[in-house]
Amino acid sequence: MMLMTFILLIVILFAVLQKFVKEITVWVGKRVFSVSDEELDLRAQVRDLKEQQSSISMMDEFARYMKLQRQIDKLASQVKDSGEFVLIFTREEEGWFFPIQRLIAMPSGVEGGIGIVSWILVCNSVVFRAKRMLDL
Repeated sequence: MMLMTFILLIVILFAVLQKFVKEITVWVGKRVFSVSDEELDLRAQVRDLKEQQSSISMMDEFARYMKLQRQIDKLASQVKDSGEFVLIFTREEEGWFFPIQRLIAMPSGVEGGIGIVSWILVCNSVVFRAKRMLDL
């Protein structure tokens, strides 16, 4: 009974987290990938120079166009140098239900299998949605 309650709570947690994925990723991204004011200024300068460059005809004003391109390249290299390097460790996915594979396989524990609890939840969800569609 305790295991069933735990599984139910985990399924509810995943259902709730699914609704807030965008907000969670934005929040984590802001914490992990912070950008300094200097880097923001450099990016703004690059953007302004690219706008100027796009308004110039390369054929008519080649020297001016290339001067702007050199400035853009210099600022872009400064942006790359000022950025922090973040290492992200990845691992190959194992199976169809990789992050929650073991949870889905409960209580059988068969790798790549679907446990009876998960199967019942899926069937109930399908029946509920089918009933709702037929009632329309």
